[in-house]
Amino acid sequence: MLTKVLCVVALLGLVSGLPIRSNTTVESALGTVGYPTNYYGVDVSQPVSEAGFRCLVGENLVHAMIRCFQSTGHVDPSCADSVANAHAGGMKRVDAYMFPCPTCHNPGGQ
Repeated sequence: MLTKVLCVVALLGLVSGLPIRSNTTVESALGTVGYPTNYYGVDVSQPVSEAGFRCLVGENLVHAMIRCFQSTGHVDPSCADSVANAHAGGMKRVDAYMFPCPTCHNPGGQ
């Protein structure tokens, strides 16, 4: 019971959005493209511990999308730890995303 409660806290408190579930098919210029229907992931914009990721994996969330560049034009300071924790916690796929800020300073340096 305690594990389930902690996992719910991880889902509600550490993850910025609801779990992302893939669509079965998507229409495109190339025709209908199929995707797996049992592949879930999370969008993370706050620090998440290894235990938090382990808990999420236990709930069939196996893909982490981690924010690594903030819209303020700076590297997210929790990115590296969250990426390492996602791998150590058993995530099958770990990706990063960024919010570039062309008006903050050198856009090419971002």
